[in-house]
Amino acid sequence: MTFQEINTLRKQGHLQEAYQAACEALKHDPDSLWLRRAKGWVLYDLIKRELPNISGELDDADDEPDASVNLARIQRYFNEFRELNLMPPEETMLRSHMLRLATKAQRAGWLGFVDFVEWWNLDMLTDEDCQSQTLENGQTLPSLEALTLYALGRALKQLAPDDSRAAWVHERLLTGAARYPDDIWLQRARSLVLLQQGDLAGARDALLQVLRRKPREYWLWRDMGELLVPIDRATAIQCYLHACTLQRDVSKLVGVYQRLAQLLAEDARYAEAAWFAKRAHEVRTREGWSIPQPLHALLQSDWYAAHANAPKPAIDTQGFARMFLQGISEADLQHRQAILDHHNLQKQIAYFLWSPREGAPVPYKQFPEVADAPVGSMAQLEMVEREGGYRIVRCMLTPFVPIEGFALQACGVFKRQPDKNFGFVHTDTGERYFAPPAIAGNLPDGAPVEAICVYKHNPKRNEESWVVIRLTPIE
Repeated sequence: MTFQEINTLRKQGHLQEAYQAACEALKHDPDSLWLRRAKGWVLYDLIKRELPNISGELDDADDEPDASVNLARIQRYFNEFRELNLMPPEETMLRSHMLRLATKAQRAGWLGFVDFVEWWNLDMLTDEDCQSQTLENGQTLPSLEALTLYALGRALKQLAPDDSRAAWVHERLLTGAARYPDDIWLQRARSLVLLQQGDLAGARDALLQVLRRKPREYWLWRDMGELLVPIDRATAIQCYLHACTLQRDVSKLVGVYQRLAQLLAEDARYAEAAWFAKRAHEVRTREGWSIPQPLHALLQSDWYAAHANAPKPAIDTQGFARMFLQGISEADLQHRQAILDHHNLQKQIAYFLWSPREGAPVPYKQFPEVADAPVGSMAQLEMVEREGGYRIVRCMLTPFVPIEGFALQACGVFKRQPDKNFGFVHTDTGERYFAPPAIAGNLPDGAPVEAICVYKHNPKRNEESWVVIRLTPIE
């Protein structure tokens, strides 16, 4: 059987016949380069046929292994390809195709990927292998070099730190991350390398830099949760919870649900743990996936039986996420009940006061709900001191509550000063509160009103006094 005959069978889709023919021909002429090439292309098509549902596109990179893929057969085919000893420069195209296919096989759960890449030898990557591709629709596809490094990052999670291959993978990933500092997938892999090398702080900082650039990616919050479990369990739980708020496809969250169930149960938060354990079981059952032993143990526990019908936990992690990304800890956080003193439309901020001389701007962009809040609205602020001022981490509008000596509501009569554009609100108990021109507006003298007043500092007079910041006529 000749190369051409084997190749014709392959192109006609008769892969098994082509495979048998190539194997038989090589028994009689094992050194034939053309026969080895023929079998190599047949093996490529055979492996490709084994991976019809495995995407080569980038996503969270931790897909559930496809049970329909025959990994043992894939391993055998790759072993046979290696035995063909097809080396560059003659076999560059086939080798590149096989390496690209190997990255997909790794995603399917193939454990022989690292050994194959070591044999392939990344020093033999061509210039073309290291270049990204731009499609007609403008989409950019990663280079073969990048895809291989991404797959090594995924495979690293499957290697024990003392595995001799781990050191080789570490070196490759750190080199790649240094060469491509803007590639978030490689920086994510760099974080994992530092973690396995015992540099927990370095790993956290590396992943945080990526997270700041991609704060809406649920898988980065999941990775951060996984990293923090041994050093900051409470924050790890919050990271996992925030990941849940960012991903709508629950099939991608099944591992997060299980991890949350474990961690919450260890903290005796049994109702929440039960909900997440039940959810993980439901997703796995629906997708036809197996139930791993750790999840099975959770479902058989006494606390789960007692809380099996627990409601869905209320999750509000937006404030936490903003704090975490800014490097703010709970110990740094300050809480203030504040009142909206004025808007600055040019700067797109609402300015809140919590004492006569202290306040802070709240930007519309970060907290869009304040843009429509009327002056005199109250809010609970969470903030930290930064560079002589305050950075707002959370702003939650609340119903008005008087603050003794600082903010109050009063009912009375508006009395305009003769021939003046300002006036005072006089109450039945004898108090009066100054209403400046911008507040008094065209309100007629003697109108019954409700006023929100603040005791604040006047920098021009360098004095503190009660000032009306909102007037509402009473019908």
